[in-house]
Amino acid sequence: MKEPMLHVREEPMQEKEGGAADLSRPSLESTLLRIANRYVGEHPPHPFVFRTFQRDGIRGTDSYYFNFDFTERFPEAKDGESVYACAKVWSDRSTTVRLRLNCCCPAVVYINGQPVYRSTSEVEIRKQRADDFEVRLKRGWSHFAVQFTKRASGFGGEFGTVSAKWQYLPFLAPGIERSGQMGWIYTKPLRGTLPELPKEGWSELGSGAEWLPVRRWSEEQLAVGQLHRLYGLQADHYAIGWAKVRLKQKGVADYTLKGSSEGKIRVLVGGKLVYASDTAGVFKVPLQEKYGVHSVVVQSFCGARDWGFRAEVWHGEDRMDWLPGGAAQGMPDAWMFLGPFSSAETPAALREPTLNGLFESAGGPVYWRVDQPETWVRPSLENALFAKWNYPLGVTLYGLLQTGRTLGRVDLIAYARSHIEACSSMAVYTMWDKERYGLPGINHQLSKIDMLDDCGSFGSVLLEAGKEGVLQGAAECAERIADYIAEGQSRLPDGTLYRVFSDSENLWADDLYMSVPFLCRYALLTGKMSYMDDAAKQFLRFKRYLFLPECKLMSHVYDFSYGTATNIPWGRGNGWVLFSLSELLAVLPAEHPDRPELIRFFQTLCKGILQCQGNRGLWHQVLTDPESYEETSCTAMFVYALSRGIRFGWLDFEDAPVEAAIRAWEGLERLAIDRQGNVHGVCRGSWYSFNPDYYKRELLPLLNDTHGIGIVLLAGVEVIRLQEWMQEEKKGGEA
Repeated sequence: MKEPMLHVREEPMQEKEGGAADLSRPSLESTLLRIANRYVGEHPPHPFVFRTFQRDGIRGTDSYYFNFDFTERFPEAKDGESVYACAKVWSDRSTTVRLRLNCCCPAVVYINGQPVYRSTSEVEIRKQRADDFEVRLKRGWSHFAVQFTKRASGFGGEFGTVSAKWQYLPFLAPGIERSGQMGWIYTKPLRGTLPELPKEGWSELGSGAEWLPVRRWSEEQLAVGQLHRLYGLQADHYAIGWAKVRLKQKGVADYTLKGSSEGKIRVLVGGKLVYASDTAGVFKVPLQEKYGVHSVVVQSFCGARDWGFRAEVWHGEDRMDWLPGGAAQGMPDAWMFLGPFSSAETPAALREPTLNGLFESAGGPVYWRVDQPETWVRPSLENALFAKWNYPLGVTLYGLLQTGRTLGRVDLIAYARSHIEACSSMAVYTMWDKERYGLPGINHQLSKIDMLDDCGSFGSVLLEAGKEGVLQGAAECAERIADYIAEGQSRLPDGTLYRVFSDSENLWADDLYMSVPFLCRYALLTGKMSYMDDAAKQFLRFKRYLFLPECKLMSHVYDFSYGTATNIPWGRGNGWVLFSLSELLAVLPAEHPDRPELIRFFQTLCKGILQCQGNRGLWHQVLTDPESYEETSCTAMFVYALSRGIRFGWLDFEDAPVEAAIRAWEGLERLAIDRQGNVHGVCRGSWYSFNPDYYKRELLPLLNDTHGIGIVLLAGVEVIRLQEWMQEEKKGGEA
């Protein structure tokens, strides 16, 4: 039975006799702009959200789950008592999430008040045995509650998404008292059930339980200055307070800064010193400032018996409003604090406070905290895609970058760079956050690199974008990635990169893209050509395991558990190989000893793909099976590789490849790209199988999947370059 076509869109353009496309078809350039503009419009450059988090609350683990360690937290709890841990998650749309629970006692998971999972006795009594289950989250807020009941087997467990590196849920505290705060809250042990589970508008007060972590200072702590309770007394040290004030009068007006200090103090408004005193006391300072929001920084030194300050800004009898300095959410008031610093230190935050990274002090790195018990500010990634670090986005941003360069769209270049720099600028912070809190709220793959997917693709575009100017934190990211690929990634005895899982070891065609483009760019950046040599050798080694000589294509995976390749020429798997080989050949020195063999390999693979191009110009999900669906991302990768092969002279341009590349691109425009710039027919992210039906019937295509958007843009860019090159050749012949 023939497999039905699975594309979402219909062909909107009529074809004339002979297959010639209608001349009303939009230009290639306008097609690329539609795709790029739609993507940027749907994923605007929202920054990270900064939220407060209580460090003595529920923390993450190195495995990226939340650790509900109630045996340790409540050693006196009695058998049969329960603790409820609660949080909420926002979703922009209805979506399915895979969750995992590993518990050592009876546990029930509730979502929006309804039980969605109950543990079994097998899970409860077998350590390290986890249950996975799927839930459907509605659009809007979903309130989670997990009830753990103490038994002789233990009290608590670990809970989270199956892969937080890919599907991270930003859990926030429920209830009006902790609005905007990151993390979970939990009850003290209860006998019986909680009268009411949290929901929208719910309050901790009157809930019938005492909730932790503690959110209020004791009366004794409130009796001293805020810096005293945050840092203790530290002679010859200071801390920085940061807030913003909203001035309401038109134009320039007179205001008064009033307050008091427990020690030496300096106050800066908009970076200008407006008040300084070497002694404690009350102050009253006239100000002349423009309408608007102004940054206020206070440098407060530790006094002999106390430490802290108070500040207000007035216009006559009207007190001005304070706003959080870094627009953080979940704040008990407007002030954030940084320190302590020795008197000899002068951090940049004094004049230009920012949330963008750590600050060094003599006692080690420090970051902002607030006037609440054990509460710091942390960044949280709550965008669907912008500022996220993962490998499909590496290709997407590469496509946007090259489209911007080719079409002279500096806004697209700036967008791609801002996405990349959002990640790289916080890379050092992310590792510090992970060490302190277990599970960072940003850079989830970068923070725990344990496979090439986590680093190579995004690292490659990071280096490419760096050609437009320095990106904050990029050098440190690149060095860490290079070290991981060279020293940390699993390799066979001959140096071949491969994957080691808990139950299998295998080699994936995909990993040529996850390694080689980065290795090439890093070699050119640093002059360390050993990385280029490694890139070249990987192709020749992968060929030994994955090449299928009968069809001149590559198998998707070689499984060492079975001692054989899967022998299925998956479309995108072959696309990764040809795409990456073209990246390597474009920069590999002419005199490199492996270059002739690599060019022959490129030519062989091109012959293999040319013989299985579909009759509508596209290639199929399983390349040798025309009954499998036409797949967009592999088609785009083949367009990219063929166009480059012709232009760089690795292929004979008089032969079929020119027509194949143009026909494939025209097929993409007709069948995979609609008038709004949506990209259809992209195979979702994959596992692997020895069964071709897995690729045909389970790995179905998605709309606007990031595995395809960027490579479609890159394919279009290469077709533009190919057409320009062909025109130049023709002019040369006429001359």
